[in-house]
Amino acid sequence: MINNLNLSECLDDVVTKEPSDVVTKEPSDVVSQKDGYYVGLDIGTGSCGWAVTDTKYQVLKKSKKRLWGVRLFPTANTAAERRTFRCNRRRLQRRNWRLNLLKGLFEAEINKVDPAFFMRMKESMLQDDDRTTTARNALFADENYKDKNYAEEYPTIYHLRLNLMEKAPKDIRLLYLAIHHILKHRGHFLFENFNVDNISGSFETIWRNVSNIIVEKVFLNPNLESELIDDDGDDGDLNNNAIERLQSHGQEVLQQLLSLNRNRTDVKKRLLSIFEEALGEKADKKKKKSIEQCVAALVGAKFKPFVCVSDDEPEEEQLKIELCFGSANYETDFATKLGSTQQSVFAILKEVYDFVRLQNLLGGRKSISEAKVEMYKEHSKDLIVLKDLIRNSDHLQDNEKTFLYNNVFKKYDAPVKCVGECLYETILRYRALEIKSTTNKDLASAKALYGQLMEIAQKFIEMNAAGAVIEPDILKVCNRIVDGTIFSHAVSVENSVIPQQLHAFELKKILENAKAQFPFLNESDEFGTVVDKIIKLHSFRIPYYVGPVNNYVGELNNSGNKHAWCVKNEGVNLPYTPWTFHKIVDTKKSAQEFINRMTSKCTYLRYADVLPKCSILYSEFEVLQELNNIRFNGCKLKHEQISLLIEELYKKDKNVTLKKLKNLLVSRMGFSREDVEVVSGIDLELKGNMASYVQLNELLKSNGIQLKDEKQKIDVMEQIILWVTIFEDTKVLKDKLSQELGYLLNDKVINSVVGLRFAAWGRLSREFLENVLGRVRNDKLDVPVNIMTRLRKGEGNLMMLLSDAYTYSETVAKLNEQSSEVKKYDSISYDMVDELYVSPSVKRMIWQSLKVVDEIVNIMGGVQPKKIFVEMARGEEKKPERTVSRKKYLQDLYQNCRKQEPELAEQLDKVENSSLLNERLYLYYTQFGRCMYSGEAIDLEKLFDSYDVDHIYPRCYVKDDSLDNKVLVKRTLNGIKSKTYPLGAVAEIAKNFDVCRPLWTKLRDKGLISNEKYKRLIRTTEFTQDELQSFVARQLVETRQSTKEVCNLLKQVYKDSRVVYSKAGNVSDFRHKFSFIKVRELNCLHHAKDAYLNIVVGNVFDEKFCHGDIRKFFSICSHTEEGYTFREGDTDVFSKPGDRLKKLGVWSGLDQIGAIRKQYRQNDIFVTELQEIRSGQFFDMNLSPKEAGLIPPKDIRVQTKNELVSGEILPKTGLDTSKYGGYKGASTSYFAFIEYTEKNKVVRNFVAVPVYINSMKGNLKDNIKDYFAKNGYDSPKVLISQLKMPFFLRDNKTSLTFKVSGVSNGWLTCGLAEQLTLSEKDTAQLKKVVSFLKKLQEDNSYQYSPKFAGFSDSELNELLNILKWKIINTKFKNISKPVTKLLIKAPQFDENLVLSIPDKAQLVMNLVGIFKNSYSSKGNDFSLIGGKKKMGSLLKSIKPEDDFSIVYKSVTGFYVHEIKLNELK
Repeated sequence: MINNLNLSECLDDVVTKEPSDVVTKEPSDVVSQKDGYYVGLDIGTGSCGWAVTDTKYQVLKKSKKRLWGVRLFPTANTAAERRTFRCNRRRLQRRNWRLNLLKGLFEAEINKVDPAFFMRMKESMLQDDDRTTTARNALFADENYKDKNYAEEYPTIYHLRLNLMEKAPKDIRLLYLAIHHILKHRGHFLFENFNVDNISGSFETIWRNVSNIIVEKVFLNPNLESELIDDDGDDGDLNNNAIERLQSHGQEVLQQLLSLNRNRTDVKKRLLSIFEEALGEKADKKKKKSIEQCVAALVGAKFKPFVCVSDDEPEEEQLKIELCFGSANYETDFATKLGSTQQSVFAILKEVYDFVRLQNLLGGRKSISEAKVEMYKEHSKDLIVLKDLIRNSDHLQDNEKTFLYNNVFKKYDAPVKCVGECLYETILRYRALEIKSTTNKDLASAKALYGQLMEIAQKFIEMNAAGAVIEPDILKVCNRIVDGTIFSHAVSVENSVIPQQLHAFELKKILENAKAQFPFLNESDEFGTVVDKIIKLHSFRIPYYVGPVNNYVGELNNSGNKHAWCVKNEGVNLPYTPWTFHKIVDTKKSAQEFINRMTSKCTYLRYADVLPKCSILYSEFEVLQELNNIRFNGCKLKHEQISLLIEELYKKDKNVTLKKLKNLLVSRMGFSREDVEVVSGIDLELKGNMASYVQLNELLKSNGIQLKDEKQKIDVMEQIILWVTIFEDTKVLKDKLSQELGYLLNDKVINSVVGLRFAAWGRLSREFLENVLGRVRNDKLDVPVNIMTRLRKGEGNLMMLLSDAYTYSETVAKLNEQSSEVKKYDSISYDMVDELYVSPSVKRMIWQSLKVVDEIVNIMGGVQPKKIFVEMARGEEKKPERTVSRKKYLQDLYQNCRKQEPELAEQLDKVENSSLLNERLYLYYTQFGRCMYSGEAIDLEKLFDSYDVDHIYPRCYVKDDSLDNKVLVKRTLNGIKSKTYPLGAVAEIAKNFDVCRPLWTKLRDKGLISNEKYKRLIRTTEFTQDELQSFVARQLVETRQSTKEVCNLLKQVYKDSRVVYSKAGNVSDFRHKFSFIKVRELNCLHHAKDAYLNIVVGNVFDEKFCHGDIRKFFSICSHTEEGYTFREGDTDVFSKPGDRLKKLGVWSGLDQIGAIRKQYRQNDIFVTELQEIRSGQFFDMNLSPKEAGLIPPKDIRVQTKNELVSGEILPKTGLDTSKYGGYKGASTSYFAFIEYTEKNKVVRNFVAVPVYINSMKGNLKDNIKDYFAKNGYDSPKVLISQLKMPFFLRDNKTSLTFKVSGVSNGWLTCGLAEQLTLSEKDTAQLKKVVSFLKKLQEDNSYQYSPKFAGFSDSELNELLNILKWKIINTKFKNISKPVTKLLIKAPQFDENLVLSIPDKAQLVMNLVGIFKNSYSSKGNDFSLIGGKKKMGSLLKSIKPEDDFSIVYKSVTGFYVHEIKLNELK
């Protein structure tokens, strides 16, 4: 357990008193084991609410303190930004390492010619007075050959490279410079099969891959409808034909893309037609939309990846995501916003896009240097032509010519602000194409000038088209201006598409020419010649499966670092170089370690490795999960039917659709067509498939591979899938396949396997699916079998098998307990959290929650709780914003049926959108104004008197308040239906089916009701026992992995406690039914109250449903007597709990609500916040331009562990920042409280301590003192060395506590650490105001109405006056004196105040924001009552005589310690 005080994490090193001196007595009153107590947790991404009650739901007290509270913490973010910096740092490290090795190969020879060459080169970026050499030239300082001569001979480095490709170099230094440039910019390694001698053939390979993946992922995607698939169920021919048709258009696609700048519209049309031709006649509307996104991506336009392809039905937010291959943020967006399916499609499309850019760059040439030299010549020629064109243009007046010429080539006219002195310089900084289409305001003037050039160019192009004679050079320049390719750069972003093979081609030619001139290149040792080593320097990459190595020192990281896994060969003592790498590293063992590392652990058996997602077993599991959930007209599939579907459909067809499955059920299994059309338990389409089995089976069969039996075949397939999933490197994969399966597979098959793509991992292990045995708990005759057997027999899904109805959960727990690989924890440790495969934000949520529970147990004298109730937030999920109003949505749907329903359509046009927020009116229009149970027209005037919203699936059976389960019907029919289902069982409704069924079908076809609602309406069978049990399970069983993880950890540590999931929906329903008000915007106390309700609701459900044993529950009580949900009516478990719950003392009925409400009203709740010493980047990692007072890298980095590495990366280390620049924005790690002298006065203040101080060697307090002394603090004395961020400061005069989050020039940036509370009545009014403002934000046309808003003008005024009174007359008057003064002067809020209702509502929130100091990021606007637009920010300064205390709290807040600042010595 954590130390009882739990102050070790928040008490700092205080000079006058150390934390160990603080004594807090243990509470003497403890809970007996017999009585027991409950703990409730409400875990969110930034908070953990907690409550401790007895078994009667009374919040317990200890030392006269109520035990409930809130733990706040910032949401943990991923290290994406830091990872980017780290990757760039490593890239630069490895580049410098390569260049240093190259220098080592040339140094002896160059020193014979020019001993100071390398020193001059190293210091070339320094100013003259900082150099150690006296030479003014940076490279060449010979008597007859200096830098000027070099520049004249070789204007660019590419001129030198081209020259050395054609003839031997005359100077070894020239050879070194050329090779240095090639190794420094060696190109990408993405085009593995790129052939310099056959570039067009390289494109054929890329296009072949595009064809395969587009057909598989887009054309045959089941989520894009299934019209493409024939009814007979075999789409193999279609698949192959589509691929062949696409592949045949490869060269045409390339030529179209190469002509993109000239006729973009025509290119897009032709590409669309090529894709549609490949589909044939089966291209439906959705697939055409997908094709449009593919084409948009290829031509460099914005595209929507989730519109193109998605395994699941994409969310609304995903459909909005737009990417562009040419965007600077593309790589980051690709990695963070797309799923694996989208990445697989657009990664291969990006290869096509990059290949086209490369072709444009090469311009038909084979050599990069040749293309760059030609580009240089064209640039010079274009410059001359354009100058003449402007000077001699007949389209401009003389003054226009002068203006344009001066702005393009000399200097922008004042007061133009733009990058560069003139347009020409701006183009050199950016690109013409970018300026042409920019939206950057800083480039607006450049864009306008470029537009004038385009007008001139366009006129010449039009004249040429009309038959006028235009000089070819002028026409060429005009076309380049229009295309945006004028004045192309030798160094540009386009160079990123150059593959390493092109650089290697030039390198080898240069070395071949140089060997005769410089004999040392032919010298050799056991690792090869110098030429061989240089070529290896260019081509070498550390294999990803070897992992991190210490590049600078040259030793592998075998120090036990969890981020390193490579294995060294024993007894090898060689320097680390590309040519010694394989001598030093055991690549096979490193690859095996990589496999072990890549394979995560099973969700349930924590010691077992997970299966690849495409594994045959895991694929079958996902298929069985789906088949066990699906119902046809209420009937589930039987064992024989499931087996037939697996063998005859899933193992023969990669693309299984619901349509194919239905056809097979009808043709082979005796289902009627009517039965299969009523489907439930599934979304629009099937998601599971066994595509990997089909693909590999076809491959083995077509190549004549004969295996002993099905078992051996599947074993071979599983090995192939595992290795393809792990190894991206095709060479390594090929070697592995040859080594392990070479005796079974021939080279042709292995080569085919290497081209397969299997990615991602599942969440379950083979051991879990096949080795965990279980039986039906209450059936002693049942034989224990594994999970897959039960699934194949159709006994239910995994959730059901892991319920208390079976013994599988117990078996899993025993296996984990027995395993030596699963760490056992008797007390909480961060190691147990760190091992979880969850996001950083979830890890923080879990860890903070565990610490809260641990301290609660300590407070309770070490007695573990009887039950722990856990409810966990889904995460920081942004609620989708409504992009289309309800009215607009309905009007769009009515466009297709205006002729059939003209009156309704006209009526809809006149309705205010705000009115459609009313559910009844909205359903009225989605039902064509007719009752869904009778088909009769609804009388709109009696909408609220004679009609009800009914739930198709009765609320006593299932909790489903979605629109898919709601219909507007006559009140009489609703009363008759009651809890009966299906609808045909109600005679009064069934007699109307002849009228209703056509209506339902019409509504579905018009898109006014969903397919799911239609299925529920037409279903003819009752709920099965399995369905009833699944309805119960939804309210009890938690499916989210993060919640399971936290519960598993709690079970490990608190073995005497029962851990219970508390479903958020159940608590929410309880709160709404019994009017327990919750307003998030008021304060954070609601987290603790939610935790309290989790105990109440969670315990009632847990006991009612027999601790999750649903079968037991159904065996002892029927739903007609007790029910199994707490919806309104006779079956409400809280209104009529039944005798069993009463006898157990769990819930007595409505009379207990009063006692719960009394507890809920209390506000004496602990609130604490995570305080931390922050680490991470030292400062803004971008070097700032030269400026005095910046942070020079040397002053920081030389004192850290990274001294050697940073010395290599940062050539400006230790230099004058006023000359060379430096870093800004030192990151704050924590605060210190110091005393110093200022103007002969003793001053005490809080000051920020930078992160880099923590990395300095020596005594921390001395380092802090030295830091302050160097930064202008006279005679500093450190009183408190570390105050974690944020820290809490109590003003003892006003009794207010503030949260300090920032310090600047003696001023503290504060937030109020007190919670505003209101009466129950006022809280209810505030909730209505919040709801009103949200509706107004969603819909600007929303109009205030007292009836719908729920409050009147006078009630709003009353609320404003209450908040005003609290600010003026309570201790809160000291929060913000300007606001207090303003409110004192302000008139009373009443009907005489001339403000609109929305303005008053916003003013309410601004007043609340004063207390929270966080309601609006723009500040609190009081301009409506004579104040400023931004008021209420809290800034404080401290004087030595002020009476302030630092407040330290334990994780729950139960233990508190204060230090008075004026008592520190």
